[in-house]
Amino acid sequence: MNEVYLSMGSLVERRNGYDTDFAKRTICSLIEDGAIDGAEFMFIKLYYGREVALAREFVAAGCRFPTFHTDKDIGAYLADAAAALEDGDRANAEELRAKALDMFRRNCETASEAGSSRLVLHLWGGLNSDRHIEYNAAALGELTEIADGLGLKILVENVPSVVTDPLHNWHVISGALGKVGLVFDTRFATCHDNAAETLSDPAVTPFIEHVHISDYRGGHKEFKCLRPVFHPGEGRADFPLIFSRLSALNYRGTFTLESPAIVGEGPEPDFDKLKRSLSFVRAEAEKLARGI
Repeated sequence: MNEVYLSMGSLVERRNGYDTDFAKRTICSLIEDGAIDGAEFMFIKLYYGREVALAREFVAAGCRFPTFHTDKDIGAYLADAAAALEDGDRANAEELRAKALDMFRRNCETASEAGSSRLVLHLWGGLNSDRHIEYNAAALGELTEIADGLGLKILVENVPSVVTDPLHNWHVISGALGKVGLVFDTRFATCHDNAAETLSDPAVTPFIEHVHISDYRGGHKEFKCLRPVFHPGEGRADFPLIFSRLSALNYRGTFTLESPAIVGEGPEPDFDKLKRSLSFVRAEAEKLARGI
């Protein structure tokens, strides 16, 4: 069964004052209704200092988090460390790297409390993005060791890339694949116009075990258009092609809808739209499970 999850980031955001109680209620309700099989915990900066207690609260309420999205800035700190090292500022590079590893460790501890088994990781990011991708890739060994210690598996996402593209960067980490898995994000792939190429590449497709679903309206590598995040069918992501390629791959992995519950200025959610998008993902997931 190709399970379907909802990102906690779809429910906790600026427009509703980062309301975790709303997220807790909504996730539990959607699980009870059968709309989702669980959720993807989204770690944001506001959680540091109370992250473990927060995870325990969600679990106690009945939330299930098979997948955990780590702090998106972990990869950015690693990229900045590489840039500092290139500039000859070794002390700053070591500080930035230590910061990234500490953040990752705390995220792992939270994921363990949330009952997650897999970690979505932005291995690169920020202004320096993939400018020094070899440095970021080299950090995977230590990151994997930390994750392994808590029974967690890292999944590297096809994050937007400034210098090359996410598929190229996946090839850079090819030596770690198997121990490390991959996350295919439909919005990010559409931003780079390489969804078809990525889902046809035998060097990476066997390692894709999770898919993020949302839509994108911008042009090629038009990073300013990565937000707002749209619902499936509202942008130019080629979902028929994407699901056709996944079917050809006999994909048996999981899905997370990342489109927001709040589609206006907020704070009122549009549950009808959210449930339509979840139904769309569920229907496609069930086709894949049946081999259609």
